[in-house]
Amino acid sequence: VDDFSEFLRQHPFTHAKEGYLNLTVISGIACGEKDLLNCADAALQYAKNNKHAVALYNPEIANQQGRMRSYWINEVQQALLDQRLIPHYQPIVNIPSGRISRYEALMRMQNSRGELISPGVFLPIMEQTSHYPEMTRAIFRQACIFFRYRSEGFSVNLSVDDLLRRQTVDFIASMAKSYAVTDRLVLELVETENIHNYDVALKALIELKGLGIKIAIDDFGSGFANFSYLSAFPADFVKIDGSLVKKINEDEKTRNLVKLLIDYAHSEGMEVIAEFVSSKEIFDTIRAMGCDYAQGYYFSAPVPGDKITHSES
Repeated sequence: VDDFSEFLRQHPFTHAKEGYLNLTVISGIACGEKDLLNCADAALQYAKNNKHAVALYNPEIANQQGRMRSYWINEVQQALLDQRLIPHYQPIVNIPSGRISRYEALMRMQNSRGELISPGVFLPIMEQTSHYPEMTRAIFRQACIFFRYRSEGFSVNLSVDDLLRRQTVDFIASMAKSYAVTDRLVLELVETENIHNYDVALKALIELKGLGIKIAIDDFGSGFANFSYLSAFPADFVKIDGSLVKKINEDEKTRNLVKLLIDYAHSEGMEVIAEFVSSKEIFDTIRAMGCDYAQGYYFSAPVPGDKITHSES
């Protein structure tokens, strides 16, 4: 695989219109195992976690993956019991007015020493467990409580799997109505190519929108979903993926793609949010493109609720 990676670097693919396409490869390999595919997947995860181009499966890799899984499941379980799974809030700025329109609630976990842990460390593991819905509910409940007496809007992340759980959908509807935040709440859905039970998810979205809740498509442009996905879901906002926004002033093709996404979203009656806006230069570019909202470290890192001192909208 290392030789193949070197081959790819020396011989990039070419496209008639797009020019050179540089590819990389990360591989997990398993040989002669009973559960071959799962063993190869464990090796692949090991390669990703340890930044290797290739990993060959062995029992120690399985043991390490198992230990890591058990560790984080136990950590999150205890954090839920101790109420250490908390939201931090990052402002979303209305570009024409320059004022904060709403905040996005982002999951964080405090470990037993009070250190903050990013969800990227534990969320992929927890999404495969029965604890994941409880995590969604914990963050959603805290966000509703925090914003019930504030004037700003706020958004909370959901997966399509959340929409397929009747208990979660009922919980969201009940909490939003109880705290009178339905008209200020936005649910951010991650773009996906493989939506199972599409009709069920769409029915849940329509039900929630009927309460006055708005919908945003998160990370749009990060995958290969076509635009029919965007027009099929009843979204009010589109969030341009940060991996594109970060490169907007470095790569002309990326800049053209972002402009295309903005124009298309506007043609469908949706407003556009650029995330990962980290500098004035990026902000100036997305503003010139007609983007409606901006979010990123240029304005503020995500902060705990007690650091938001007053309402600005």
